[in-house]
Amino acid sequence: MIISFKRVLLLILVLLLGSVITVGFMFGFVARNVSYSYHEPFSNLPKLNKPVNLLFGSEVSNQVYVLDQEGVIYSFENSENANNLNVMLDIRDRVYWDWEGGLIGFALHPEFDQNGHAFTFYTILDKNRNQTTCDPHPCLQLIVSRFTVSLDKLNVFDPLSELNILTIPLTTPWHRGGQLLFKDDGYLYVHIGEANRGGENLNNFYGKVLRLNVDQTSTGLNYTIPVDNPLYDLPGDNITKLYQMEIYAYGFRNPWRASYDQLTGLHFVADVGDLQYEEINIVEKGKFYGWKFKEGVQCSRWFPDCETVQFDPDEEPFFFYTHNDTGDINIPYGSAIIGGYVYRGSIFSELYGDYVFADYSGGVWSLEFNLDTLEVNSTKFLFRTLSLISSIAVDPQGELFFVGHSQGTIYKLSKFNLLVFEQILKFVGISAIVTALTYGGSFGLAKFKNISINSKTKQKISLGVSFGIVGIFLLVWIVTSLYNAFLYG
Repeated sequence: MIISFKRVLLLILVLLLGSVITVGFMFGFVARNVSYSYHEPFSNLPKLNKPVNLLFGSEVSNQVYVLDQEGVIYSFENSENANNLNVMLDIRDRVYWDWEGGLIGFALHPEFDQNGHAFTFYTILDKNRNQTTCDPHPCLQLIVSRFTVSLDKLNVFDPLSELNILTIPLTTPWHRGGQLLFKDDGYLYVHIGEANRGGENLNNFYGKVLRLNVDQTSTGLNYTIPVDNPLYDLPGDNITKLYQMEIYAYGFRNPWRASYDQLTGLHFVADVGDLQYEEINIVEKGKFYGWKFKEGVQCSRWFPDCETVQFDPDEEPFFFYTHNDTGDINIPYGSAIIGGYVYRGSIFSELYGDYVFADYSGGVWSLEFNLDTLEVNSTKFLFRTLSLISSIAVDPQGELFFVGHSQGTIYKLSKFNLLVFEQILKFVGISAIVTALTYGGSFGLAKFKNISINSKTKQKISLGVSFGIVGIFLLVWIVTSLYNAFLYG
């Protein structure tokens, strides 16, 4: 059967129209819904191994510090031309790393440029403990310590300068926390996971935020306890040890990442959830935040009748989300929350004052809230990476960076660039138009000039045009579908 010229022309017009409508819809959909993306600002650096934390030094030092989970701190110049990783500290000889452990926390002293002090949070094997008490897992210890920059090498920490701040025994490989940070009061805030011990008991450090003065020492301790800590000097402490005076807040499961917003004084703690919810808490002195009794706003699997017990949280979560994809890209979901920062940069004025956070699975969202009532108004999808995200950092200008744990890369929040997407669509569209005009014009010219085209040639041209246009249409559809599948997960 020979396909007629009219049928071929009609097919060309229909497919061209369909292509234009599809391309226009996809392009408009992406342009309307996606304003943010990311890029690799330090693309000249070697790939990192297992990066879990990123920290920017002062504008004076112009250095960036990145933690390798296996026990190395690297530094590099805060420049897009940076191409070399300097080994700032290598303690792989003492760090024990596994899925949630290793060298996982790092903070610079507020006067780091003057005193060279930095603080680390890592896990080691506890060789002095009876292994049967920890089976089937190895016995571990959580170490918080201070290192000091070498006098002869200002860009290297002296590994022999380590000063132990805390040593906490662990019996399970789970829920260690990891965040270290300083607030305006100059004290070190240590965020410790509950290690399957629960966070409600005040006689231990599990599931707590501790507050320490690391600029002074006291008897047997390389820190002092601030006198305005909520449990300071309560009756009976030295005799019964019913509580630990270092505790600032309690009731956390796994406070992996936390931040402090200097402008508002808000202390955000992202607490990695169990089976139901991931949550964000705004932490205040002395308050209880629910774990192990509650997860999100519901009773945990450990205490299904939690409403009948005395441990009610002092504060409900500031925000929480489930592990299930609702189909709405603006509603967060995932597997483990990665705490972020209140955006204080200048590139995205519409995000100013919003809390930006991620999920380990790769999605990034912003959260707009009322500063007076601390109620969440809305959440907005920003972007999704191909890499798992282990941490978020902020530079001296207030711009946000993301640590790609699985890809060994560092990303920066940026405006969504439609250029590449646009060029692909333009190429496909122009190809479709040129193809249609060429073959359609050939038929038209032949008919106008009354040139005879034999049946086999006409059939080949007709089928060629048909399959060519169908192929271009499918290419447009595949490209746009794959692109949107990547964007929206």
